[in-house]
Amino acid sequence: MKAPSTGFTKLLHLVSKRPSEDAEAAMARYQVRMLDSISGAEGAYRFDNRDDLMRRPADEVVAAFFEYAEREVFTRDHVEYELNGVLKSRDANTVVAIGTLHMRDHPNDQQPFTVFISKV
Repeated sequence: MKAPSTGFTKLLHLVSKRPSEDAEAAMARYQVRMLDSISGAEGAYRFDNRDDLMRRPADEVVAAFFEYAEREVFTRDHVEYELNGVLKSRDANTVVAIGTLHMRDHPNDQQPFTVFISKV
C-alpha cells in the first residue's frame, strides 16, 4: 500500500526543482545596453532567460547576461568580470551595474563598464 503524499513532500519537490528542469518554464526577452567607460563604445544586446529573472537578486541578473555574453558576444576571448556596484529598480524592472571586465588573454587590459539590463 502506497503512503499518502504529504504537503511537505510536494513542497520539497517544488523547492528542489531547478528552473532549467522545468520543461514548461516561461521565458522572456531582456535588453542590455553596455557602455565602455574608457572609450565610450557601447553595445546593445538581447537575450532570452527565465521569465522571473528580475525577481532574482540583482547580481544574478548580471550573471545571466554575462553567461549569454560569454557564449555569443565575447567569442574570441574568455572574459571575467568584477562587480563594483549593482542596483535594481523593481518599478522599472531594470538592473544597473558597474564593474570591470578582465580579458584572460590580455591580463593587463581591464575595461571599466556600465551595464543596463531590462525586461522587454
